[in-house]
Amino acid sequence: MTPTRVDVFRIPTRISFGRGVALTVATPLQQVGAKRVLVVTDRGVREAGLVAPIEDRLRDAGFAFEVYDEVVPDPGVGEVQRCLERAREMEADAFVAVGGGSSIDTAKMAATLLANGGNVLDYVGIDKVPKPAVPVVAIPTTAGTGAEITINSVIADPAQNKKLVIISPNAHRPLRPRGPGNDAHVPAFRDRDHRDGHACSRDRVVRVQERVSADAGPLP
Repeated sequence: MTPTRVDVFRIPTRISFGRGVALTVATPLQQVGAKRVLVVTDRGVREAGLVAPIEDRLRDAGFAFEVYDEVVPDPGVGEVQRCLERAREMEADAFVAVGGGSSIDTAKMAATLLANGGNVLDYVGIDKVPKPAVPVVAIPTTAGTGAEITINSVIADPAQNKKLVIISPNAHRPLRPRGPGNDAHVPAFRDRDHRDGHACSRDRVVRVQERVSADAGPLP
């Protein structure tokens, strides 16, 4: 039988799983030689107490770090740019994203721009990122969109009234600690500021549609 179509599925993410694994956040950062870290999150996650233990571990390991907690749901081009500027100001060489898809996508895209220059609009589409992004340790606090493992980032562009999809292995260097307890203090079904399980489900469907629409053709 001769295949009429062959699709390639790539996930370069290294995943560490286990209870309390988020508290080993310093290990992957040390392995990639990071010295200065920007923690990317939103105020709700920070106020829930999920960022403080990460800060403690970074401090104990001797990292210089700052916390950027201005992530918003469905981050746009401007939000990514602000995160990038904060990373440049502190001369970050790695990111730690703590939160849902919005925080992780913001960190992934800022890491891409930090390594490659330009802005989000320069890399929309498939395999348009020439150099690997700086490392991102993604610590998901929700069972949401799977942004911590995918090679794409979804960023809103209010000027065009649409979402932009950046798909490239070079736009993604996450090292993902994933364990029970990361979402222990997050309200049930809360994901990207949605307030119920139906909203979470809709968001996942939208993400699937976004990935499909970025492909060159329909699913078989």
